[in-house]
Amino acid sequence: MADLKEAHQLSFEQEINHWWIRTRFLYIDKAIRCLPNNTEAIHALEFGCGTGQNLYYLAQLSPYRARVISAIGIDPKLSNPCSPFLESSKVQLYPSQFDFQVGGQGATLRHASNMSQASSPQASSPQANAQENQYPKDIVKQSQDTNEQTNLLLVMDVLEHIPDDFDALNQWKRYLKPDGIAVITVPAFQLLWSPKDKFLRHLRRYRRREIMTLAKRCGFEVIYCRYIFSWAFPLVFIARKILFRKAKPSASLRPTNFFFNWIFYLAGKLEYLVRADYLLGTSVVAIIKKIE
Repeated sequence: MADLKEAHQLSFEQEINHWWIRTRFLYIDKAIRCLPNNTEAIHALEFGCGTGQNLYYLAQLSPYRARVISAIGIDPKLSNPCSPFLESSKVQLYPSQFDFQVGGQGATLRHASNMSQASSPQASSPQANAQENQYPKDIVKQSQDTNEQTNLLLVMDVLEHIPDDFDALNQWKRYLKPDGIAVITVPAFQLLWSPKDKFLRHLRRYRRREIMTLAKRCGFEVIYCRYIFSWAFPLVFIARKILFRKAKPSASLRPTNFFFNWIFYLAGKLEYLVRADYLLGTSVVAIIKKIE
């Protein structure tokens, strides 16, 4: 996802062509190739969809777009679903009527007609809490049965925002059919922690083995797990720890010079082609399969 805190920095064209976002598209396509049937129709569901650019890519630009039947996104921060990525009829974004409950119960989805209703005093009653903590069977009315259909789950740069990442992933798994594939991306290495993470409301950064352990605990088989953007690691370390250590954090998803945008994307694609990195990177990407 493009964090909605940074979304205003880029136009539609700039966002869809940004080197960081385009590099992540490669791993979405890789996940599709991990589906058990290479002709199977794709029903995608993304939690924390941001502006919806991943779903738009699936529906409009991916080499597998002809197989995409539905691409559904949920993000509680998307208060107004007027994203240009909704130009595709396959893409549906659900903002304020679904809210993440974060706290002692972990992170669950609860149905609410709007955000204020979800946080109203009435919602704190035992009856309301019981209803909120139920996992909705049909989060999308247009979908006949999401539990049976969803075979591609996207959780891209979301888990680092949630206190109980195990509970969140374990619950989101319920939407995925058996042998369905999930794609996870998270920021890597606590060593790179900086005020920028606080600005983006991150709670943690991960190591590769932590994501693998989390996925296995939730009942997934790990198909692929690597660090990505390894080429950027020394640059990010120097920028965060030396050059701009005391600078006021701001959005990093900004328009990039055409030449550098192309070079950075090429670096990411070369890394992808050589199977990414086990040692260093600024993000972790995992492709996992539901086995129960």
